[in-house]
Amino acid sequence: MVLKKAMEYKFDKIDKKELSISQMAKMMGCSRSWLCRLYARYKKGEPLQKERGHRFSSFSISMKNKLKDLYKELTYEYKGIKHSPSMQILKDIALEKIDNFPDVHIETLRNILKEDQVYLKHVKVKKYRKRFEAGAVGEIIQGDVSVHNWIPGDNKKFNLILFIDDKSRYVLYAKFVESDSLENHITALKELILTFGYPIAIYYDNDAKYNYVRRNGMYFDLEKELSKPLIPNALNELGISLINSKPYQPQGKGKVERKFLTFQNQLPFYLKLNKAKNIDDANKILAQYIIKHNSTVSRVTKKTPEDIFKTATDIFRNVKKAELEEIENTFTKRQIRKVSNINEISYNNKNYLVPKYKGISLSSFNIEVRENPNQWIKLFYKNDILIKYNLNEVNDENI
Repeated sequence: MVLKKAMEYKFDKIDKKELSISQMAKMMGCSRSWLCRLYARYKKGEPLQKERGHRFSSFSISMKNKLKDLYKELTYEYKGIKHSPSMQILKDIALEKIDNFPDVHIETLRNILKEDQVYLKHVKVKKYRKRFEAGAVGEIIQGDVSVHNWIPGDNKKFNLILFIDDKSRYVLYAKFVESDSLENHITALKELILTFGYPIAIYYDNDAKYNYVRRNGMYFDLEKELSKPLIPNALNELGISLINSKPYQPQGKGKVERKFLTFQNQLPFYLKLNKAKNIDDANKILAQYIIKHNSTVSRVTKKTPEDIFKTATDIFRNVKKAELEEIENTFTKRQIRKVSNINEISYNNKNYLVPKYKGISLSSFNIEVRENPNQWIKLFYKNDILIKYNLNEVNDENI
């Protein structure tokens, strides 16, 4: 009331041309545009402070309290820093979890939280520059792994393996795994190919699993050491190009890096809300989140990843039924072994019997051993399968 009378007194002085709006704004330490709006209300005889509009009237006191409680429940502390959900995430969750929650603008929610100083300012993260975009779906697939404390309050970190389509930003594969192991990447790549087909190229960083091994700064011939790089070799045999980003330049894989940042800012709140306790719980929630994420409009493309993925030109090459076994045989560890005079080889401290090839003993010949980690090994001669040994079974299966 005192402020109102003081402002009316100053506005009266403006009418008498004893004071300008600019001088008044400087005296009060506020913006000139704000004073112009108040002065216009003063001249029309309207109250200087208007009542809050319909957006706030949509919220009862109990609804506001429910919103504030939800915001506090989702907020968690990590490394001494409080992390709160963005207003868009808060709105999405509130619409799902609070009955009859009004669909209002996110600024309305922010203003409600500011009433009792509940709101924590959301930190904006620096964006990387825009980079090349593929011309069609399936032209380039970006992949990477993110290690993070995904479940708030749980100090255990685990890995998120992620592959997205460069053109549409559609998430093709996402799974939490205990370790960033070769076996988990083999599983991811096989599932991706069997689900969507063969992409033209896969874009990954210089991780040893996706690159030829270096020694003293030079590439060396792995075949001479009776070993081949599994993933680069497998992708090459399947006709898929492998592109490695430059070391220490994550912006080269900008889309997948940005996707990880989004996931880290959003997923923990869903995991906390649904009381995820372990990696299995997290993967169930992740599967639902990916469906939601793929159907959410992107601020960059103004479309959903799913819409672009379904409508853009698709150049994934279909997997034929006859190629299923080839995919299994391709994503394998490989080594060369010489057959002993009793028709056996030694592999991983175990002896394996080598059958005859077209009725001829292979004693003293070199054969190829292919291993699908933790599942089976197969013995090959001239690219023909001799026998399969299931690593988890006692009985052997001849092929």
